Amino acid sequence: MAYYNEDQLKRYFQSAMQAEAQSKIDALKDDIHNIYKREMTKVKEELRVKHMLERSRALREVNVVFQDKMNHIGTEYDAELIRERNHMVDVVFDAVKEKLIAFKKTKAYQSLMQKKIQNIVKQYQDHSFIFYFHPSDKSIKDVIETHVKQSYTLQTDSSIEIGGFLVDIVESKAEFDETFDTILHEQRQQFRQSSKLFIR
Repeated sequence: MAYYNEDQLKRYFQSAMQAEAQSKIDALKDDIHNIYKREMTKVKEELRVKHMLERSRALREVNVVFQDKMNHIGTEYDAELIRERNHMVDVVFDAVKEKLIAFKKTKAYQSLMQKKIQNIVKQYQDHSFIFYFHPSDKSIKDVIETHVKQSYTLQTDSSIEIGGFLVDIVESKAEFDETFDTILHEQRQQFRQSSKLFIR
C-alpha cells in the first residue's frame, strides 16, 4: 500500500468529507424546496377560498391565520433543516471514522505512527515518556518497543477509540495528542463552520 504522509492523509480526509457533504447538501436542498413549495401552495389556496367567502372582514382574520401558518412552517422548516444537517454531519463523519479504522490496519498507519513518535522522541532526547494508546492497537506498542530507546511507560486508554496515541513528557510536563479521535473532532468542528450548513 502507498505511504501516506500527514498532509496527504489530511487532504484525503478533507476531500472525502467535502464530496460526501456536497451530495447530501444537494439532496437536502431539493427536499426542502419541495416541502416549502407544497406548503406554500396549500396556504395560498386556503387564502383564496377564505377571501371569496368572507371578503374584506374575513381577509383580516385570514391574514392573521396566514401569518401564523407561515410562522409555523418557518419554525418546522428550521427544525427539519437542523435535524437533516446534524444527520448529514453524522453520516459524513461516521464514514470517515470507518476509513480511519480501516487505515489503522495498514502498514502506512504503522509508518505514520513511527514518524510521529520518532519526531517527539528526537525533540526530548533526555526525557522519559508515558505513552497512551487503545488496548488493541498493537502497531503503536510495536513501534515504541522497537524505536524508543529512552525510558518509557506504556498505558492503554480505552477512550482512544479510533487510533493514534497520547504521550506525556514526564520531566517537562508536556503532552502531545496524536490521536485520530482529536483530529476527527477538530475536523468536525471546522466542517460545521465552513460547510455553511447554518440557519439564517
